[in-house]
Amino acid sequence: MRPAQGRSQVPSSAGSHTRPREPRPEDFSRGDLPAHLTAALEDCAEQATMHACGHDTHVTAALGAATVLAEHRGDWTGTCIALFQRGEEIAAGARSMVEDGLVDKVPTPDVCLGQHVLAGPVAGKVAVTAGPAMSAAVSMSIVVHGACSHGSMPHLGVDPVVLAAAIVTRIQTLVAREIAPGDFGAVTVGSLHAGSSANVIPDRATMELNFRAYDDLVLDHPVACVQRIVHAECEAAHSRRTRRSSCTTTSP
Repeated sequence: MRPAQGRSQVPSSAGSHTRPREPRPEDFSRGDLPAHLTAALEDCAEQATMHACGHDTHVTAALGAATVLAEHRGDWTGTCIALFQRGEEIAAGARSMVEDGLVDKVPTPDVCLGQHVLAGPVAGKVAVTAGPAMSAAVSMSIVVHGACSHGSMPHLGVDPVVLAAAIVTRIQTLVAREIAPGDFGAVTVGSLHAGSSANVIPDRATMELNFRAYDDLVLDHPVACVQRIVHAECEAAHSRRTRRSSCTTTSP
C-alpha cells in the first residue's frame, strides 16, 4: 500500500490505495479517527487521547481489511482505497479533505463503503435491511434570554428556565404531530444549561438538540420549525431580548 499524494488541511486525515493487477473496479472504504482528550492516568507520562466513543473500531476494521487485501494481492483485481478521516464528530473532516483536493489524490471509486459500529446485530453474523440503515442528522444550538430576579420575587423577572422547558416540550411534538407516521424522525435535546444558584432566576438558558431522519425533506421540516417555536414561546414568556437558534453540525 502507498500513501496518497498530498497533505490534507486536516492534519490527522490520511488516504492510501493498493492496486494489484487490474485497476478496475475501484473500491473505497472509509474509517474515521478523531481523537479526544481522556482522563489522564496516574502513571501516564503524556496526556492520553482516543476517540472514546466506539469509533476506534472503524479504524481497526479499515486497517484490518486493508492489511488482508494487501497480503493477498494476487487473489483479487481492482483498486482498494482506504481513507482515514478525522473530524467525524464535528462533521468537518470529510469537507476539509475534499476541499484539499482529495478527488485528485486518489482514484475515483466505483463503489464506496461506509461503516459504523452497532450494538444490535449478533457478532459473527451479517445483517441486511431494505432501505436506509443509518440516518442523516442536524444539530442545533438555541439561546434564550430572561431577566434576572430573586426567587422570592419571580414577578420582577423573566424565567428562562421555564421558557426553555416550554421550548423543549414543544419541540418534542414535532415528530409526534408534524412528521407523517410513515416517515422516520427523531429529536433529542441533549443539553440544557441555565443558572448557578437555587434561589436566583438566571438571565439566559442554552440548549443543544439533534434531529435525525432518513429523508432530507423530512429533516428540513423540524429544523425550520424550531425558529417558529422559539419565537412563539419567547413572546409568550415576555422575553423581548434577541433569541438565537442556529445549526451547528450537519451529517448527510
